[in-house]
Amino acid sequence: MTETAERKAGGQFQKGISGNPRGRVRGVPNKISRKVLGAIAEHEEELVATLVNMALAGDVKALRLCIERLSPVMREHPLPAVKLPAIETPADLPKATGALLKAATSGAMTPGEVAALSAAVRVHVDALQTADLAERVRLLEEGGAQ
Repeated sequence: MTETAERKAGGQFQKGISGNPRGRVRGVPNKISRKVLGAIAEHEEELVATLVNMALAGDVKALRLCIERLSPVMREHPLPAVKLPAIETPADLPKATGALLKAATSGAMTPGEVAALSAAVRVHVDALQTADLAERVRLLEEGGAQ
């Protein structure tokens, strides 16, 4: 189709046909956003000083904004060190889950931390079972080849 065939008489594109089929490039701010960001950058020092002064004067919203920027919420953090017994076979799993329950009930770990560590233990047990099955298949195939 030619460009003239894609547009209506008033210059608009026909329904379902875009002049830019891939759309605006992702991450590129629009004109208004660029203007706002430019104005903020131009007055950055004064804006920060005003915000800090408002927070120091007792403006709770300004104080909250300052604190959130200085100390953002942690999305992930390391789990507390908990000594778990070695898990070499699925039979070792009750010892490990017992240690996790003890840590949870003693307050050494939060329930969320116990859940995260339990998931890691489950992945490890799955890996052990997969390795065990692969070894059994290998032995069966070797026995059948003879």
